[in-house]
Amino acid sequence: MEPAVIIMSKAPFPGKTKTRLMDKLTGEECAAFHRACLQDILAEVTQLGAGCYLYYTGGTPADFP
Repeated sequence: MEPAVIIMSKAPFPGKTKTRLMDKLTGEECAAFHRACLQDILAEVTQLGAGCYLYYTGGTPADFP
C-alpha cells in the first residue's frame, strides 16, 4: 500500500471559508489564506512522495490550487 494524505476542505470562496478570521481579514484575504494553506500542504505531501487526495464541498476542481 502506498502512503497517502487525504485533505478535506471547503472551496476557498470569499465569505465562505476561514470566516472566524473575518474580524481581522477581508473575505478575499481569508480565501487567499485558505488557498495558500492548501498549496503549502500539497507541496509538503509532494515532497514526501505520498499520494494526495482532495475531497471538497461547495465548488469544482477549478476552484482549488
